[in-house]
Amino acid sequence: MERSWHSPLNKSVRPLRIDHVCNTLSNPVLQSMVLSLKSLPVNVSSELLSNFIENSELFTEHVDKKLLVVSEKEIGSYLLEQVLITLSDDRFEEIFSLHFKGKLLHMATSPIGNFVLQRLIKSSRNKKQVAI
Repeated sequence: MERSWHSPLNKSVRPLRIDHVCNTLSNPVLQSMVLSLKSLPVNVSSELLSNFIENSELFTEHVDKKLLVVSEKEIGSYLLEQVLITLSDDRFEEIFSLHFKGKLLHMATSPIGNFVLQRLIKSSRNKKQVAI
């Protein structure tokens, strides 16, 4: 089995807590990391972003209220936007259905959360998602 250069990166990711996402020191590092994934081949960026998502508290089953809190914080919302535009189509559908569906009105009325909602709409992969 051939090892790729990014294998050590996948193993080095530690669980990412919500407070890392909203921290003014760690968040810009996370943003840069997510943005840099766009320059990698799709298979590599998808694998690394999936690992990032799976090892974070950001997109877990029991974090929906925290996710809304993060979307309402300036620094947290921008990272969410960057993650949304970097997701593969399948992962976007999964994240949208599990974590954002049914919360769009709340996000629309938030002065900061509405930016995440705008990014969700702009990043939607099909008309069905926008209609929800």
